[in-house]
Amino acid sequence: MNFIESVRTCLFSSKYLTFKGRASRSEYWWFQLFTFAVGIIFGFLPDDFELLDNIVSLLMFIPTLAVASRRLHDWNRSAWWMLLPGLNFAAGMILIGISEVIHEVESEALPLLSIFGCLFCIFGFISSIVLYAHRPTPGTNRFGNNPLDPPAICTVKNV
Repeated sequence: MNFIESVRTCLFSSKYLTFKGRASRSEYWWFQLFTFAVGIIFGFLPDDFELLDNIVSLLMFIPTLAVASRRLHDWNRSAWWMLLPGLNFAAGMILIGISEVIHEVESEALPLLSIFGCLFCIFGFISSIVLYAHRPTPGTNRFGNNPLDPPAICTVKNV
């Protein structure tokens, strides 16, 4: 699957809201590249376009979750595994925030909390890459057929 097919599949087809089934690695990563590029473009626009940026972000949120869910299904994992990187990142940010609050109250900061916070964020980033770059389950799994396998052709023999 190429870039255009991935964006078309995730945004302009019935898979916009589909959390069932499987998504290939190429479908997932091309769509992530598209969402990243859209974010960069809107980051350079003036503040007059903030409302449009928010609308586009909301419209992209559900298909991003859907393709991530289908990507995890491709290697026979539940979509709940999406929480692993997010929870690690959230825990890291909380630890960094607590460290900053303690630093403002006392002159001696607890650098250990900041270090652990950064480690949690790094682990969240690495676990995200591992989750979504993992090899798919060959053939059929509990979530359906491999999206890269050619569709089965049924032939009828004359008897």
